[in-house]
Amino acid sequence: MKKKMILAALAGAAIGAGIIGNWKEKIIKQKREQELKYAELTRLLAQWVCLKQDKKELKQYFIQNDFKRIAVYGVSYVGKCLIHELMDTEVEIAYVIDQRGDMADLEEEIRLVHPDDAMEDVDAVIVTSVYYFEQIEKKMQEKLDCPVISVSDIVFEFEMDLS
Repeated sequence: MKKKMILAALAGAAIGAGIIGNWKEKIIKQKREQELKYAELTRLLAQWVCLKQDKKELKQYFIQNDFKRIAVYGVSYVGKCLIHELMDTEVEIAYVIDQRGDMADLEEEIRLVHPDDAMEDVDAVIVTSVYYFEQIEKKMQEKLDCPVISVSDIVFEFEMDLS
């Protein structure tokens, strides 16, 4: 009887250690993913600030590529910055696509569309959720017949596209 209790305790400890190990591994993976996401966003925003300091405006990219009417995917920090930069320019933001639908901080009146909803044709979809670009691009290409572009590509290739 004593042997069975010891074996049961050891088995319980081993199972518990395994569960805690898996949980810890999952948490570490999530933290690494979050670090990569924020590093990518920091790099993007730093480059964007450099463009602004050089008096360069992203609207030029859209004008040069004949993107007169666009949709912006993502209304978090980067999305709000892009919307703000393009307001009162020749580039019309037809609507914003977002899963969570949080436009509380956005002063402009722009229609919000969920990714699963039907969407009007636009000249391009600009994805501001840069870390998840590949998944979003695939989903948007199934719904719309237009270029799906990462805002990161626009910001980092800005000078090459305009020269």
